[in-house]
Amino acid sequence: MKTHIYSLSLLASIALVACQNSETPEMVDEAPTEISTAATMVEGLPLSFTSPYEITGSTPTTAFNGQLGWYEVQLNDDLMFVISEEERSIEEVKAELREDQLFTYKFYDEGIDALLYQSVLPDGSDYSYQYVRTMKVADKHFLIHSNKNGEFSLQHIQTLKAAINSIVPV
Repeated sequence: MKTHIYSLSLLASIALVACQNSETPEMVDEAPTEISTAATMVEGLPLSFTSPYEITGSTPTTAFNGQLGWYEVQLNDDLMFVISEEERSIEEVKAELREDQLFTYKFYDEGIDALLYQSVLPDGSDYSYQYVRTMKVADKHFLIHSNKNGEFSLQHIQTLKAAINSIVPV
């Protein structure tokens, strides 16, 4: 009888350990992944940026939009940012937003060359977040911003912000 109890205890212990091991989630490396698109040159700005964990597994694409005169960088199905060669300051971006007749804006995370802001509907309810950054490479000025036609949550904008801020002029 003691042998059976000992054997059952041993089997129960092995089963318990086996179940615990199978239920333990596999550790995933959440470090950013370097995405170098050396073949992609945006008007003198080689695209080399770090992809945040949320967008790894998808291959970013870059396309020139001739009608609007800018490059569209699609990180995945939901996230896109735009790069245009133009010299504008963050103060000029804010002034343009203040002239909007439909939305009002809340400015967050302001810097000399970057701005995270939120659109507010006329009824006062919060709407969508956007991010914009300016960058100078050699003698060229770039305006990089989230897709203005997209409706982004703060989490999406944080992901876009991380990708945009990791762009390294090579």
